[in-house]
Amino acid sequence: MSHIQHSNEPTTENFRDRIATVDESGKRKWIFAHQPKGRFYSIRTILSWFYFVIFFGLPFIQIDGRPLFLFNIPNAKFIIFGKVFWPQDFFIFGMTMIT
Repeated sequence: MSHIQHSNEPTTENFRDRIATVDESGKRKWIFAHQPKGRFYSIRTILSWFYFVIFFGLPFIQIDGRPLFLFNIPNAKFIIFGKVFWPQDFFIFGMTMIT
């Protein structure tokens, strides 16, 4: 039967007497991670692939001859939803995103 320690009981310090990843003979106790399973992990995997397709596919979709999304950092030119934004426009863009 396991012992549950309550906050009003005195704490024992014997957990500091040994290393958790070494057994009594001094050999290493290896820790191996398992592949997660379950409904939420499957949903997360599907959404990750969907986001990768969106992330890499949006620059190839054209609106009025411009890509849907383009982040040209060396030339400081950003196209978002087909609208060109220059560095001086980011204050307006930021305020639009907040409202």
